[in-house]
Amino acid sequence: MALRTGSELTLMLLVGLLGVYAAPVEINSIILHLHDDPIRAGGLSTIELLALGGVAIASGALADRAGPRQVVLGGALIAGLAQSASMAVASLAGLLALRLMAGLGAGLVYGCACRHANGCRRPSAVFGLAMLCANLLFAGILAVLPALDARFGLAGLFAALAGVTFAAWLLLAALMRPGAGRGPAEVGAGVEAGTRARAAFVLAGAGGLFLASVFLSNLGLSMVWTSASRLGVENGLSQSWIAYALALSTLANVAGAGLAAMAALLCGPRPMLLAGLAAGAVAAVLILFAARPQIYVLALCLYGAAYLFIIPFQITMAMHLSPRGHLSAITGGLGLMSYGCGPLAGGVAAAMGAYRLVGVACALLCLCAALAVVLVREPRLQPALG
Repeated sequence: MALRTGSELTLMLLVGLLGVYAAPVEINSIILHLHDDPIRAGGLSTIELLALGGVAIASGALADRAGPRQVVLGGALIAGLAQSASMAVASLAGLLALRLMAGLGAGLVYGCACRHANGCRRPSAVFGLAMLCANLLFAGILAVLPALDARFGLAGLFAALAGVTFAAWLLLAALMRPGAGRGPAEVGAGVEAGTRARAAFVLAGAGGLFLASVFLSNLGLSMVWTSASRLGVENGLSQSWIAYALALSTLANVAGAGLAAMAALLCGPRPMLLAGLAAGAVAAVLILFAARPQIYVLALCLYGAAYLFIIPFQITMAMHLSPRGHLSAITGGLGLMSYGCGPLAGGVAAAMGAYRLVGVACALLCLCAALAVVLVREPRLQPALG
């Protein structure tokens, strides 16, 4: 069951996050072939990301009504059709509606992905392994996309994205069974009404506190990542060392997801999430004071590993707090939306006190997120977080 669920989850992450990973190539292609300015091209990608996160937040309730399989296949189909239609558009205004449509479809798939491992014995391990496999696929796709863009232009880029999406749709249609991905029955059924009411009250408070930690951590980590190149320049590092560090941090992403899959076998999500947040804060401080290039490379690799180490445990902790999967879908969507706010927040922080303030802000936000995770208390009807 875990193998089948992991395969389905990998494909769902592939469809749900394809636009996020392809955004740098897409933005560059729009600037090059449509002769548009970087701000408008980047804004198009931001709209797609915000649509993806917003729909992911609402996908849990829709999956309960229509069924996860129908929502996943419908969302993948919408995203694939939007990618295909984008091939024929030659203006930024025309792309706006289609990229919004692609984000909506991908959001439905990603929201269901965040709750798909609910029934597994080790959901953190399954989610971490799926993230590892998805990132390996993304690495291969991103190695090909620039060449397709250079040869065939924007149409070739969107044709490749559409091909990947439809291939994943066919595999998901063959793999997913009716009823797959549904959360367990409501916790507390058969328990007296007063106990259920108290549990619901505690769950609401715990869920709100936990979502605050998700927002703070993703915002902080996005701030330091989008400012990483500038922080390297501020520390006097050469462009070659900065490029080398950024490339290695991408490999560290894969390592972080794999490490999460193994660490999930040792203990519950709370201590692992705290360890990941601590690593993110340390990475931010190291980037801040990285006067030597070796320290800068180490810091960015630690950041890359910490970020994809954190995500599976955030999703799993949300599953513990809300076994039907609603909170895990909200966690995934809110994480993307807050990560999308990072570049703007980083720019504000830099304007207030130079780029070094970005590293300080990231470290403080990670520590505040860790404090919120420590303070989260689940209702007694839920399984222990470890």
